[in-house]
Amino acid sequence: MWKGTFVRLFHTSRVVTAPPHPLSKIRNIGIIAHIDAGKTTTTERMLYYSGITSRIGNVDQGDTVTDFLPAERERGITIQSAAITIPWNKHKINLIDTPGHADFGFEVIRSLKVLDGAVTILDGVAGVEAQTEKVWKQSKAIPKMFFINKMDREGAGFSRTVKEIIAKLGTRV
Repeated sequence: MWKGTFVRLFHTSRVVTAPPHPLSKIRNIGIIAHIDAGKTTTTERMLYYSGITSRIGNVDQGDTVTDFLPAERERGITIQSAAITIPWNKHKINLIDTPGHADFGFEVIRSLKVLDGAVTILDGVAGVEAQTEKVWKQSKAIPKMFFINKMDREGAGFSRTVKEIIAKLGTRV
């Protein structure tokens, strides 16, 4: 199913070792956002298009790589942070999929301590939501970029979402 190295960020189940890389060639990149913004779905596409997996997993079908706990598959949400390695240009990218639900915010906080940067995913219809604001504040010490997702949905607004980023998160875009 997948060819990459899969590592639970804080648990040691299902660990496969990878060839060593110098620290200068390793990056830990987190995916952070409000629940249902598309973190795991985006992660699945990154794994597929990088060649790590041969198919795109689906959250609704419960067959994603990073959501493998029975409760995650049953509920269709990420409960525990998970990392998967993607080799890129002689670098090792550890992609960390974090939960979006406020009840599992401690997982995001733990993940932020090891991240070199983060991708903040925003729902193009919903814009900046409460948990997005929370993880944005929690991640103030690391570089971040925005990814506006779900632009194919009715009611999506790129310009509106960018304006919300500026107003609600107090940052330049």
